[in-house]
Amino acid sequence: MTYKLSEEEQVCPCCEGKLHEMSTEVRRELKIIPAEVKVMEHVRHVYACRRCEQEATSTPIITAPMPAPVAAGSLASPSILAYIMSQKYVDSLPLYRQEQAFLRLGVELSRQTMANWLIAGSERWLTPLYNYMHKEFLQRDIAQADETTLQVLKEPGRAAQTKSYLWLYRTGRFGPDIILYDYQSGRGGEHPEAFLAGFKGYLQTDGYSGYNKVKNITQLGCWSHNGYTWYISSGGTKRVRVGKKASKPGELEANYETFKNSFDFSRDNQLTNYHVTIQQP
Repeated sequence: MTYKLSEEEQVCPCCEGKLHEMSTEVRRELKIIPAEVKVMEHVRHVYACRRCEQEATSTPIITAPMPAPVAAGSLASPSILAYIMSQKYVDSLPLYRQEQAFLRLGVELSRQTMANWLIAGSERWLTPLYNYMHKEFLQRDIAQADETTLQVLKEPGRAAQTKSYLWLYRTGRFGPDIILYDYQSGRGGEHPEAFLAGFKGYLQTDGYSGYNKVKNITQLGCWSHNGYTWYISSGGTKRVRVGKKASKPGELEANYETFKNSFDFSRDNQLTNYHVTIQQP
C-alpha cells in the first residue's frame, strides 16, 4: 500500500510553497490470505471428419488429449489432495474437522470422500515414490533405525489397546537424507531384517536386540542413550571408572572429556598403557 498527499495537500503550511518528496517511511505487517476453493472445468474437444460423414461408411472420432485425473471419477485435483494430506499428516487436523472447514468455505466434502481420496492418492502416487526411495536407501552404506509404539484404532482382528510399532529408517553421511517409515504390528527382529534385506553397511541403533537379525551389517551404538559408563583399564586387571551415566544426548561425551582431562594417570603406573572402554550396566 502506498500513501501520498494529493496535489492540493502538497503545500507548505509555513510559506505555502510547493512541497517535494524527500523520503519514505515503511511499515511492514503480516497478512493472511484465507484458503479458497475454486471449481476448474477441464473441457476437451472432440473432432470428426465432415467428408467422411458424407462419403464414407464410418467416421473417425478424434478427441483432444487431456491430463489424467488424480482419482478417476472424482472431483479431486492434485492441489486439494496435497492440501488434505498436509493438513492431516503435517498439521494433525483430523478429516472430520477438515470437513467442517470446507463447509465454512461453501463446499460439502465428506470425511469418507476425503479418506477415499487419501487411500487412492497414496496407492497411486506415493507408493511408487516410497518404493523408489527404499531402493535408493538400500544402496547407501550408513543407516539409522529406531522404533516406537503406535496405537491403531479399528484394525481388523486386533483390539484398540494392542501395541503396534512404527519403524523409522534414515540414511546418513552423504547425499540428501532418505527417511522412511514402516508400520508393523509387532517389534520382532524379522521386521528390520525384511526391510533392510540387501543393505550392506553400518547400522546405528539404540542397541535393541531385534536388530541382530539383520544380516551383512556392522552395528553401531548410539551415544545419546543413557546407561553407559566410561572406564579406563590396563592389561585387563586394573579398571578405574572415570565417567558417570549419561542422562541426556551429548552428556556421555562431555563426561568422558571432563574426567579424562582431570584424571591423574601418573599416580598409578598400571595405567601407563591404558585404553578406554564403555560398558552398559
